[in-house]
Amino acid sequence: MQAVIVGATGLVGGCVIQELLAEPRYTHVTSIGRRSQAPQVKKWTERIGPMSDMDALWSEIQADVAFCCLGTTIRKAGSQEAFAEIDWHLPVRFARVARQKGVKQLHVVSSLGADARSKTFYLQTKGRMEEDLKTLGFETLVIYRPSLLLGEREEKRPFEHFSAAAYRFVEPYYPRFLQTWKPIDAKDVAQVMVQQSLAGIPGTRIMENRDMHAQPDQS
Repeated sequence: MQAVIVGATGLVGGCVIQELLAEPRYTHVTSIGRRSQAPQVKKWTERIGPMSDMDALWSEIQADVAFCCLGTTIRKAGSQEAFAEIDWHLPVRFARVARQKGVKQLHVVSSLGADARSKTFYLQTKGRMEEDLKTLGFETLVIYRPSLLLGEREEKRPFEHFSAAAYRFVEPYYPRFLQTWKPIDAKDVAQVMVQQSLAGIPGTRIMENRDMHAQPDQS
C-alpha cells in the first residue's frame, strides 16, 4: 500500500507519519507540504510547494490512501477567512485531487462537535468541510473527531497547554459522564487512523472521540 499525507508537520500528522513508516504493509509514503521535514527514510518522499497549486504537488504521486491532518486556530491563522482556507477549503482541494488520481480511501482529522449548522464558527467550518468531503465519492471516507489533543507541538498554544496539564492532573478522577469530551493523545488518534486504513472498510463513517479511546486493532 502507498499513502499520501497533508499536514504531516502538525501534531497528529507527525504521529501518522511515524505510524506509516513503522507499518510494513505501507511500502511508500509521500507528504505534501510547504516546508521540508528532511526525511531520512527511503520509503518517505516529500512534495514541497505552495498549497494553492495542489495539482502540481500531486503530479507523479501514486497512492491508495490519503490522510488529511490539516488544522490551525483562528488566532494563528489571523482571521476567520484564513482559518476557513486551511481547515475547510484546503482539505477539500486536497481530497478532490486525490479522488481524481484514483485514491480509494480518505482519512481526515476534524473536531469533536463539528456541525455545519453550528453557531460556533470553528465547529461550523469543520462541519462544512466534512459535508463537502462526503460528496466526492471515496470508496472509504473516515472522519475523525478528537477532543483536546495531547502531545508536544512545535507551536505554542498556551490555552491547550494549560488544559492538557490540568487534565493530566485530574485524569484519575475523570467522571464517566464526561468521557465524550475526554482529551486524547495525538498518538492514539494516529494509530486508529492507520488501523482503519488497513481495515479498508467501505463506506462513510465518523469516529467520535470516545470511539478512539482504547480502539482495538482491526488490521
